[in-house]
Order: sequence, then C-alpha cells, then structure tokens
Amino acid sequence: MPVSTSGPGGASRSKAKTAGRRTISGKVVRTSDYCGGANPSEEILEFLRKEKPFPNKEVFVRAGNVNAIKQTILKFTTDAEGNFKISLPPGDYCFIDDSKKDALRVPDFTKENQNLAPSQQYHLASEECLKQWWETCEKTLKVEKKDLKGVVIKYHRACNPPCVVGGPKPM
Repeated sequence: MPVSTSGPGGASRSKAKTAGRRTISGKVVRTSDYCGGANPSEEILEFLRKEKPFPNKEVFVRAGNVNAIKQTILKFTTDAEGNFKISLPPGDYCFIDDSKKDALRVPDFTKENQNLAPSQQYHLASEECLKQWWETCEKTLKVEKKDLKGVVIKYHRACNPPCVVGGPKPM
C-alpha cells in the first residue's frame, strides 16, 4: 500500500517505523449529503450515507487535541483505496483537512451577494461557529506504546460550507 508521507519541511520518510515511533494504519472514508434537485429515493440517501473509501485524500497531522496554528507534524495522502500507514512518536494528535491547515479567515460574502435577492444571500451564522468548526479535529488520536491498526478517519461533505446560512441576514 504505497502512501505518500512527508514530515516538517516536506522531507519524505522512507521508513515506516523508527526508534520510539509507532505505526498507525487505517482508512479514510467519506459520506455526503444530497444537495438539491428532486426529492431523492431512500436508496440514493442510503448510498450517500454509506461510508466509501476516500482515495488520494491529503490529511494533515498536528500535535494536540484541537486544531491550532502550529507546525504540521506530518502530511500524508491515502492510496487508491483510502488506506494509509504512517508512524508517529507517542503523544496526542489532531488529524485535519486541508481546509483547516491555514489560519482561520472569516469569509466576506459582499461580492457574492451583490446581485442576489435577500432571500438568496449567504452570510456567516457567527464567527464563534466558524472558530469552533476550525478548531475541531476530523480525528483525534492518542498514540501510546503499541502500534494502532484499523484507525478510521471520517469526512462528511455537507451541501453548504460550515457555518454559512442562506436568506436575509438577521439584524
């Protein structure tokens, strides 16, 4: 299972396990919402809810149990079946999506909304909502003395960006 991994500065790691490090292996999966159109059948909804492998998914690992602006310890990419195999020293880790790897920015919808009726405009529910979303890890993991197998990292694609709502902005 060839999986691309790199550490700080993009240095590749050719050995899966070095002194004091533990091997962590598993799968990245995804689900999604039904977004628009006619009412879907139950079969379509079930298909979307079913976890599917997430091939070639780039995942970032930071130290700790919440996402914060600090050095990414490891970046890896899953294989064609969504599998991964990495090595980390004992500690607590936060696995995040590339949408959370950079500093949090509050979106400005002024340009997007300028030609839309108020009922069709988008706005941020709250900055607190966005901050909470950004700080939340897709997966937290405590690495101790043993290797970890069968780790599952789940991603869900919603129809709208996080903390964004449609309709007139409340006053």
